[in-house]
Amino acid sequence: MSKEPSRNLNLELSTQYYQEGTLEKDIWFRVASKDYRELMKAVDFGKLFSQYPTPMELFDVGCGTGKFPAMLQPHIPLDARVLYDYLDPSQHSLDELQRSLTPPYYPRTPLKTTLEALRESECSTMGYHIIWCIQSLYCVERMSLGVVLDKLQKLLKPDTGIAIVFLASSHAFYHILYNEYNQQFYPTTRSAFITAEEIVTNLDSLGISYAVMKLSFSHSIDSSDKQVLEKYVQQCVFDQKAFENLFENNIMGSFLESFRKGTMYEFPQEVWLLVFGSNPSQTKRFRDEFFRTDNACE
Repeated sequence: MSKEPSRNLNLELSTQYYQEGTLEKDIWFRVASKDYRELMKAVDFGKLFSQYPTPMELFDVGCGTGKFPAMLQPHIPLDARVLYDYLDPSQHSLDELQRSLTPPYYPRTPLKTTLEALRESECSTMGYHIIWCIQSLYCVERMSLGVVLDKLQKLLKPDTGIAIVFLASSHAFYHILYNEYNQQFYPTTRSAFITAEEIVTNLDSLGISYAVMKLSFSHSIDSSDKQVLEKYVQQCVFDQKAFENLFENNIMGSFLESFRKGTMYEFPQEVWLLVFGSNPSQTKRFRDEFFRTDNACE
């Protein structure tokens, strides 16, 4: 008798939330687009894209609704031509991503699957110049994390490919809220998200050379803007009952209020930018040429 595959509840919750009528992306990105602005300040994407021949090949893993590439588009060279493959288990996200892409992005292959289930034969046969995983690896199966990171490196174009992983550390409000919320309301059914530290641990185990930049900033929400606060909290924990639950539970209500500074909620985030190349020299080159600040280390 074959063994049933283990259930990935976090992935189920995420996929269910990224549906039309559930995800209110305009409200969410009034706050969360700060993450992408910080990333664009940290990396010289214009210079990065200009080094590759035309057309270049890019793979977006966990593409979501396409907010990041849309924000980045004005910073990409006008003469670039980016053949864009994109993966997400949510059909709604794949559709939204395709609608959001305009030249120099040219949508090519949508992949409605997970990184764990992805077959290399479904991807570019020559490898990718860039693979990015922008706030998208939180729901990877923990036991498969090393396997999927190894898969990402193998999908890079030899000698020139680079993988960009942008993920919150364990100190980020994203993780702190999710863990506290689950402890109060789902203590036996939900598990923690993948953290940036776990990515580093697995890269070390695989012997993959990487560079790290740690970005610290806050998500600010006016305490009078209840709609934004409500949708923000719901999205962070994948639960439409979250706002009601938080203020009906004394522990969670006090927890949320501890981040209030006068008339504003200030939620501290720490997100790590992790890059690794198809080889160690490519990783070092990326760090030396495309990182814009001095917070980077190997």
